Amino acid sequence: MSLVYIHDLTHANGGKKLYENTEIRLNKGEHIALIGPNGAGKTTFLNIVAGKIVPDHGVVEVHPRTKIGYLDQHQDVDGTQSVDEYLKMSFKHLYDIEAKMHKIYEKMAEEYDEDELVKALKYQDSLNAHDFDTIDKKIGNLVTGLGIGIDKLEMKMGDLSGGQRGKVMLAKLLLSGNDFLLLDEPTNFLDIEQVE
Repeated sequence: MSLVYIHDLTHANGGKKLYENTEIRLNKGEHIALIGPNGAGKTTFLNIVAGKIVPDHGVVEVHPRTKIGYLDQHQDVDGTQSVDEYLKMSFKHLYDIEAKMHKIYEKMAEEYDEDELVKALKYQDSLNAHDFDTIDKKIGNLVTGLGIGIDKLEMKMGDLSGGQRGKVMLAKLLLSGNDFLLLDEPTNFLDIEQVE
């Protein structure tokens, strides 16, 4: 199944034609590497697939249920957030469900309501189905595997070196559960063991 289908793609950057009538299908389960010299249009292509750049001509069709994650080394991040807070943003929808559930239980401490209890139990079932109680373990395993280190979780994003920040951004992307990942030079800050 094609997650992304690009056809009749023509695009120029600064007067230099990068692609002309290009066609490509990006299928589920494939690993594709873009290789070329600086200025060949690799990052531009990733930005077109991610929908950040509209091509001069052509069509980019993304399957409607496809979640695309994009690692952009130049992406701005909130420097006041801790690494732990930044990584947990990948699970924001689950933390929102947990907050709704807690709010119901707080109200029920004052007045019992069976309908509200049923709603809270459904929220709990949803959290259980998404392994909510293993989030900290997932984050710990990933930051260790990428060489970030558990000790960095409390550091502010703004206090990290460029290389550390790049690793944390990669970790967040890997935690996000996307169907398709666009990685722009993802191994710049990784050693061989971390790449593997």
